[in-house]
Amino acid sequence: MKESQIRDNINRIVELFEEFHSKTAAEDILQIARTFSHKNFAILHSLWNIRRDYVSKDLLISCFSESTLLGPPLICTMEKFEFEPNISQAIQICLDFGFETKFSVVFESRTSDELAEQLLLRFLKSAFQMPEPNWIMIFDGMKNLRNLLFPEIIDDQKLMKIFASEMLSKLANEKFLGFPFHLVVDINSETSKKLSLENWHDLLLSKSLEFIDRALPKLNDQNLILAREVLTLVPGKQKPSKEIEKQKETISMIETCIQMGSQRLPATYRFCSPEIILQEVISSNKNYKQVKKCAEISKLLGLKPAVAKAMAYCAVEAAKSDDVSTLQKYIQKLNSTCRDMPIIYFVCKDIITSGKWQHLKEDLVNCMKF
Repeated sequence: MKESQIRDNINRIVELFEEFHSKTAAEDILQIARTFSHKNFAILHSLWNIRRDYVSKDLLISCFSESTLLGPPLICTMEKFEFEPNISQAIQICLDFGFETKFSVVFESRTSDELAEQLLLRFLKSAFQMPEPNWIMIFDGMKNLRNLLFPEIIDDQKLMKIFASEMLSKLANEKFLGFPFHLVVDINSETSKKLSLENWHDLLLSKSLEFIDRALPKLNDQNLILAREVLTLVPGKQKPSKEIEKQKETISMIETCIQMGSQRLPATYRFCSPEIILQEVISSNKNYKQVKKCAEISKLLGLKPAVAKAMAYCAVEAAKSDDVSTLQKYIQKLNSTCRDMPIIYFVCKDIITSGKWQHLKEDLVNCMKF
């Protein structure tokens, strides 16, 4: 039978099933209704009108979850069944901001913080694409979504953090001009609905890392520029935290390494030991000859003593390159300033053992003394 025939004769069909298949009548009738409810709930609604006890909440959840209905037709159908009014309102809010979503996405968002956050992110992505977005209206819409769907999962601080983070991403192409601090940051610690200055600093650090993770090892990479720019968004006359200042130094170090020819991805620097990074830079492109630049990197990496450490590794590379004049200069300098480092001891020992450059033996021996 066609769908329209079943719908028009649903009352008689139900009576026949109940009369001749009483034990399985409900199950059989519901199977027919479900078969047609993928795109159209007319049969299920007709059944709901005459045998409401057949149509359970679990059945409606299952049918709506499998349905392809979107937008106003979905909302209208849900209202006919007086089903999940909060979800219906939430779907309408999404529509108001250009985000068309299935019932299943909204329904499942209530089951975990991860799915709840994913829904909010999709909502914001759509809302931010609107011409001349109104930040206050968008945040109010986002807050209403939270209140309708998962007030116990996403608290005010988490909600504001998600909103602020996505707004930073949205305004990145405009160098964060016009960022509405008054909506996001609570400088005076007067309300828990905004981010405290400490939490704001943490968010800036997190966004800076995001930009670094996207960066490539090339000069004037846009993401590296944004990684530094976002750290300047400290409101008013507030001072940046020590962590932010440290992050700025890290970005300077990455930029200097790139200037010296490093091909290491910026995202990997924080997972590598400082000494390995320094050795990599010094060992490429004859950078051992640029001891001042190498010392700058050593300092930014937090190595101590920064200059001596850089010079020691430069001496190692000079020896490997048989650059005796540069090696002699570094050894003599280290002899007069800093000798008590294992790296210096071992490079001097290896040179003496090799029998090369006998005229440097005295300087090498002196440099080995702690």
